[in-house]
Amino acid sequence: MRRALRYAAEHGYRYMLTIDSDGQHYASDIPKFVEEIAKTPTHCSWGTQPEVGQHAGQNTFANKFSNFWFRVETGIRLGDTQSGSGSTPCGG
Repeated sequence: MRRALRYAAEHGYRYMLTIDSDGQHYASDIPKFVEEIAKTPTHCSWGTQPEVGQHAGQNTFANKFSNFWFRVETGIRLGDTQSGSGSTPCGG
């Protein structure tokens, strides 16, 4: 991942997008991701797609349990403790 980020920066790429291969996101959604990223181009963005995709059912219980236990331990409610969702300034 670091090598890919470095390569993208060195070659003037404007964006870098990664998608897991578990079927929760689709390549056809890339324009939507780019549209959202363009709103805050100096930020790193990450997100989750709720319970869709080919393998989502296999992960649903584990994700819900993880979210629940994280809230019990911290008092913080997160929609997806496995990847989170949001945007934060990125370093150069």
